[in-house]
Amino acid sequence: MTNEENKLYAELKKLSDRANKRISSIERIYGKNAWGVKYLRENLSTSRINALTKSGRISVKKSFTESELQAVINATNRFLNSSIGSVSGIKKAEKKAIETIQRRFAFSTDFSTQDAESLYNLFKDSEVNSITNYIKGSDVLPIIEQARESKMSYSDFYDLVNGYAEYNKGSVEGNLLRKLYIKYVQNSDFSEYTENIENIYNTIFSMTAEATNQDDFDEIISIIEGLKASRDIDESDYNYLIDYVRGKM
Repeated sequence: MTNEENKLYAELKKLSDRANKRISSIERIYGKNAWGVKYLRENLSTSRINALTKSGRISVKKSFTESELQAVINATNRFLNSSIGSVSGIKKAEKKAIETIQRRFAFSTDFSTQDAESLYNLFKDSEVNSITNYIKGSDVLPIIEQARESKMSYSDFYDLVNGYAEYNKGSVEGNLLRKLYIKYVQNSDFSEYTENIENIYNTIFSMTAEATNQDDFDEIISIIEGLKASRDIDESDYNYLIDYVRGKM
């Protein structure tokens, strides 16, 4: 290594130690897809160098060229100096986002900070936040809470949401509504959902999309029947999945 490369290598070692400790702290609270960490990884993974370890930490290699070392240093500094590059920074950003949501949707004093936090959790959930393309954001939380309190079935929930959506852009796509129902209606905690049932749905959807003949569809139906027999899915899940597969045959 040249003298300049040695200097940059030493600088990156110090920066990466700080950044990797930050990443560990953030992930313990916010998971692997936390804002600042996600942007850092996207930055490093799209560059022409491999500057990430398998565990998603910043990698420091003596094989890096001077320009590569400088590129990783720049990305690391951006992360460390970012307003969302620390636990405290993310907390401030979340607080601001929640306050903004509360101001935007507080048409009455009944819309509490807790309501805003719940809506914020949904808005940052990339799997279901497109629901606001069909119904107003201010209607999302009341619909979900109504469904949860009445222990609404999926079919009734589907009808309820699409009743709101009809005036806007037509009916909501079924997979989106099913994920919304599993994550935010069926589960007892608004911010969590049953990962196992979500994986089952994703697997069945993927297998159905790849099915090319009757034997493929018969195999999928057999799997669903087996899941019901083993009580991995209930009657409503079974009926929905069977109808979904048969609708694609």
